[in-house]
Amino acid sequence: MTRRPATIACTVLVGLAAAGCTGVPTSSSPQAVEHLGASQSRQPPPPPPRDADPRLLVSAFLEANALDVTDRSATRAYLTAAAQTRWQASTVTVVDDNPQVGQFDPKRSTVVVKGRLIGTISATGIYTPDLSGNGSGGEVVPNQFTLKKVDGQWRIDQLRNGLILTETQFERTFGQRSVYFYDAEERYVIPDVRYTPNGEAAADASLLLDYLLAGPRSELQNAETNAELPAQVDPRTASVTLGSPTVIDIPGSSDLDARHRNRLAAQLALTFDQVVEGGAFVLHDGGKTVRIPAVPGTSFTAAEVAAATGAQPPAVEPAVYYVADGAGYDQRGRRLPGPIGAGSYTLTSIAVARRGSSTDIAGISNATGIPQLYLGTLAGGLKGVKLEGPMLTRPSWAAGREEVWVGSGNKLYRAVAGGQLGGVPVPGLPTGAVIKALRVSPDGGRIALVVAAKGTTQVYIGTIARVGGQVYLDGVEPISPVGIAVDDVAWNDELKLFCIGTTTDTNEPQLIELQVDGSLWTAGRIFGLPSTPDSVTVAEFEPVWVSAGAAVWTQSGNSWTSPTGSTAGGETSGLAPAYAE
Repeated sequence: MTRRPATIACTVLVGLAAAGCTGVPTSSSPQAVEHLGASQSRQPPPPPPRDADPRLLVSAFLEANALDVTDRSATRAYLTAAAQTRWQASTVTVVDDNPQVGQFDPKRSTVVVKGRLIGTISATGIYTPDLSGNGSGGEVVPNQFTLKKVDGQWRIDQLRNGLILTETQFERTFGQRSVYFYDAEERYVIPDVRYTPNGEAAADASLLLDYLLAGPRSELQNAETNAELPAQVDPRTASVTLGSPTVIDIPGSSDLDARHRNRLAAQLALTFDQVVEGGAFVLHDGGKTVRIPAVPGTSFTAAEVAAATGAQPPAVEPAVYYVADGAGYDQRGRRLPGPIGAGSYTLTSIAVARRGSSTDIAGISNATGIPQLYLGTLAGGLKGVKLEGPMLTRPSWAAGREEVWVGSGNKLYRAVAGGQLGGVPVPGLPTGAVIKALRVSPDGGRIALVVAAKGTTQVYIGTIARVGGQVYLDGVEPISPVGIAVDDVAWNDELKLFCIGTTTDTNEPQLIELQVDGSLWTAGRIFGLPSTPDSVTVAEFEPVWVSAGAAVWTQSGNSWTSPTGSTAGGETSGLAPAYAE
């Protein structure tokens, strides 16, 4: 599945009241995007206003930041000659939409701008969220500007490196991109999220090539690999030339074996398809065409080469399953066939994975009074796995693999379909942490954990590393702010998640959307349900389902409704709805 670059749109989910300046979308489909390859029609920033006082000049400079995010030549006109040579604008600080520009201090010749920190972007496009608030901004960060007069006009002489953008400016001028790397097993690609300025397509393609050649970010180098690229590629000799077809020249690529040429083609096409959506590509080595064995001819599209090489797990037909009175049900309210639908296992949650003609089932059973993990198939029934305890999470299948994941207290486990169970190290969790919920991403490359620690619960993201027969999590980091106590999490696609939780100060129920790196956070208050929801599920282009008040509910029109099926009093009894994985 090729994913389009995303920016956020301020729409509101039905059954929610908007919180702050943004809300949650009315469906889980991709939001309005500013296409990566499109030339932007923004007006160039105006020159510094003549005879502007220091405060006005700084305000105008900040506005120019958002209009000149590509070459920044016009922005530098606001600086003294010395500052122009010193200032590095390759990083970004994102603040809330109400920054305060202070008064001019004539003694120090300074103006201080303060704003609540939303997040930062590194020189390599990596976004880091501020997690100290409730998603609307954390601590107040001061930025000091020192000014001096040049030929009778005020100019900025000293300032912190990097752009300062409000949240709205950031969402308008930067776009989310994915640089694709293979997992350490070289089986499936994993998108590595970066933010780049919305600009000319050729510049964007060049930047993506730089990121790709540099390899995975440092914290993911154990889980992802760039082994498809020839060794020691000189970035100065590699190039991408947009056209019909787009030509990507990677020196040394003709020396790769057939397997690595196939994978390199998939990696390149999926990455640059964000620039020329649906376009054809040709791989060159020093100007000579390199044949890709997996596809006929010399050119290939992202969809063709991804399908031919199996670079991504097979797509899953969306379908919801849930439990009621210990039995498994489908989204139409029909009992599943066999003992699972008969309630023989006293299930409290269920996870379903379709593997060709087989349907794998994992569930948590409370038949003995102590929750226990059960595995099996829809046709053959379930068997207990030697994992039990009062704190088992709902299980989750990894896409394209016959393995299921489950948490128990502060430990994480992985079980294969045959029942073999093993613990998975989770570095980076706080002392005393408890895993309350988890979900594996639709591409099988990451896992989202809801972790309770230090008085709140946050979403943590880890990349699944499979190295030398060992499986562990790499780059485990929180992505949700401490001001929201998260209860459950679900993946919409490989980069976007939905969460349910409550505000820690007012205990208001919230439905939250955010990206895998913690960016583009939106939240809205949930209303119209009989009680606070306790679980959530979603899939791309499909409605959100929750369970609340021992009943399942789905988003429909402008309200939460009971899904089609057997109902009692307008409600469909059920718990823990989950889309097939």
